[in-house]
Amino acid sequence: MTEKQSIIFFGLARGGSSVTCDIVGNLALAAGMKWLDVGKELYDQGIPLSEAANMNKDHFPETGHFIGPFREVPKWLLEKDLSKFKIVIVTRDPRDCVVSHYFAMRHYHSVFVPGQKTDFSQKGRELGKELDEYVLDEAAPYEMTSLNLITLARKYPESLLFRYEDIYDLGERWVYLINELLGILDDRIPLNIVGKAHFKAEKEDVNVHKRKGTPGDFREKLKAETQAMLTKTFDPINSQFLELAYKSDGDDVAQVEQLWGLLKDQYQIIVELQRQNHLRKTEIHKLTDQLNELRGS
Repeated sequence: MTEKQSIIFFGLARGGSSVTCDIVGNLALAAGMKWLDVGKELYDQGIPLSEAANMNKDHFPETGHFIGPFREVPKWLLEKDLSKFKIVIVTRDPRDCVVSHYFAMRHYHSVFVPGQKTDFSQKGRELGKELDEYVLDEAAPYEMTSLNLITLARKYPESLLFRYEDIYDLGERWVYLINELLGILDDRIPLNIVGKAHFKAEKEDVNVHKRKGTPGDFREKLKAETQAMLTKTFDPINSQFLELAYKSDGDDVAQVEQLWGLLKDQYQIIVELQRQNHLRKTEIHKLTDQLNELRGS
């Protein structure tokens, strides 16, 4: 197992945390690190994350592990000394998060019942509320989690906070950027990991995890008065997200842009060939070697 510094991942539920965590986690696995998902382990058993300390699940290895995702920040985690870890925080406009949360819980997501193991066949439920009422009720927990993420980012200035809105625009380039910033893989990035950076759904589908993915969706779904109420609550938070978000000094993004410029055409060729199911193993190896030569040049 590698002795690389462990990475902890924080995000918001329905805030792009699944796809971005999947990318970073798989980069870590490719580098020989282990993936420790305390939240999922407890969730599946019907145990709230707030009880992790009581379950002796609050001790994290300082090397060789990717830890997360954490989509809430309970008191024990907020107070824990994380100075020896690399920290990644992915945020999103909470107005979009609460809308996405409604559709996920109404149509897709498994239901968490404290004290009971999760039944993953039980997806969706009657919420007893229309969308606008639901999002206003969910605003408070999102406000608390967002403020806790801001506290973490200020407590650990070396942490990397990315807004989903920025990641959405970067697409596949974000895979290279986060890898460079965290120093995970020194060699090639497997193409199957690059291919995970698809944030936009081809069409809106309420029955799948990635329903739509487009930033600003709340403007299409909510009444004007509901938007105004959420904006009053979340404008100060979004301003802080913007203030704390990763900002390049120019060199790292320029390096990634240069690399992506070299790889983009080759990568898109591979994606198209895979889509048509005409790519044999020998062709994959040949094109991958070409990518590696470009990356090393």
